[in-house]
Amino acid sequence: MTSDENRAPRRWLGAACAALVIALGCGGDTTHTPAPLQAVPKLNDGPSVEDSAPVDQAALAQRVAEINERVAALDRGDGAAVQAALQEHAPGLREVVEKSEDASVRAGASLLLGNLHEWNGDMRAAVSFYSQAKDLIPEDPEVHQLLAIALASDRQYSRAARTQKFYVDQTPYDLEGHLLHGQLWVQAGDNDEAVKAYAAYEVARQLLLDCLSGQTTEGGDYVKPAEERRICALALAPAIDNGTAVALASVLQREPELAVRQAVIETMGTQRLTSFKEPLDALAAQEKDAETLEVIKWALAEIARDPVETRQDPVPADLAEQVGKTAAESDKDGATDVAAGVKTDAKATDAKATDATSPAADAKATDATSSADAKAADAKATAETKPAE
Repeated sequence: MTSDENRAPRRWLGAACAALVIALGCGGDTTHTPAPLQAVPKLNDGPSVEDSAPVDQAALAQRVAEINERVAALDRGDGAAVQAALQEHAPGLREVVEKSEDASVRAGASLLLGNLHEWNGDMRAAVSFYSQAKDLIPEDPEVHQLLAIALASDRQYSRAARTQKFYVDQTPYDLEGHLLHGQLWVQAGDNDEAVKAYAAYEVARQLLLDCLSGQTTEGGDYVKPAEERRICALALAPAIDNGTAVALASVLQREPELAVRQAVIETMGTQRLTSFKEPLDALAAQEKDAETLEVIKWALAEIARDPVETRQDPVPADLAEQVGKTAAESDKDGATDVAAGVKTDAKATDAKATDATSPAADAKATDATSSADAKAADAKATAETKPAE
């Protein structure tokens, strides 16, 4: 991840990237006729010294920020509205790509162009613009994942998996990213790489569980501080399997810190497993903390709204044995690195969890089916009508 110093000048871009990532693979009506493919502006080092008129750089950045807000509010299932937005905003965004001196501003314009082309049903153009954004800010893992999902939608599975590898290397605690990485290799037909990717998921999942639930000292104190345990609990949300479910229920019974318990309950509500209903009902009957009780009620309402039966394992059954062996043989010296990564990126993880509780963000998450499994499945469905790479 980039440092706070490097991230500060492009805070609006970080929000745009998050919105664009969650928008990928959401489907929507793409039966309308796509707008003609336009050439992607050639990547260069900024405005030419031959430009006669001075360019207002602040105005270019403001333009991208304003268009980002309008695109975020766009009904991407409305084909006519998407085409109109593309025709309205593309010229201004292209000018930003050509004339802005700030790489992050140019990347933001490229991301928005990619998003509009994607919603308009033109995945090749979307991939081109997302690739351009990646080249402009190559250190940003979110942009790599954005491109990976777009590539998968265009049936470029091998390239998508290689692109996603950068994301998981930079965010080793992101279970959703690991699952997507494994699924992309499966779709690419490379089971050896898929086994490695799923093994990395299993290692990360176990490290997060260790951070959350165990490793107490002889005196009974937790090795990890409460804030780290809270973050690990939220990071476990994509791990929808029996083993993780049992561990979460166990933690809930003995965790002394309210903030950690609330995070565990929030993860239960996010997963919506029917097996969580009984322990949550029992906890609700005796919980005295009003804030925790509200989180319990929310989790129970989520389970009732869209219950999910407990799944054995997100890893494909035919790869499970080899994945288990590979994970067991993995170098556990990386455990401290993953824990440090969780702690270092706590703000990003917490921001995602906070966003998920807001009405607008919740609507986007529901529409986008934000789990890695849903993203990959939707990308595969989108690709079925297109020629393979």
